[in-house]
Amino acid sequence: MSRFFRKWSVEEMEIVSTYSYLAFVMKERLKKIANDAQCHEKSIPRGVHEDAVDFLSAVVRNIDGSDASCPCCQKGPPTMKRISVMILAGLFPQIRNEEGTLPFFQMFVTLLERLRQPHALSPDDLVTAQQLARFFGRLSSVADDFNYSARMIESHRYLP
Repeated sequence: MSRFFRKWSVEEMEIVSTYSYLAFVMKERLKKIANDAQCHEKSIPRGVHEDAVDFLSAVVRNIDGSDASCPCCQKGPPTMKRISVMILAGLFPQIRNEEGTLPFFQMFVTLLERLRQPHALSPDDLVTAQQLARFFGRLSSVADDFNYSARMIESHRYLP
């Protein structure tokens, strides 16, 4: 992961920390889906599911360059792309560069689209659900760490 690591600004840490709840809920729900090898109608709360699809879709658009013209996506998605690429590279050492993460993120979006409907998971979907649960688990940890770090930096800014 160190090859993608750089110093993070407080603003970037705050952007990442806003995804803490989403990442935690997705990790827990995906682990249950993978354990059951089945997705039920309410396996993932609708709002959380939509936010997860939006989040991963924005990362995909940012990696493949299709987000470049969107003025509303200038701060959050590039930061989330960086942290997402770093996390994925840590989970899959065979990833050599940012472009190498694109098929994984596309696969994650495709799985989430399929999880909109109740069904038994195929063996491939089961593996993808486990990988996505690991990704969101790592994102949850990083977001919590960034949230804590940003608060500490902010609180120490005013010390004499």
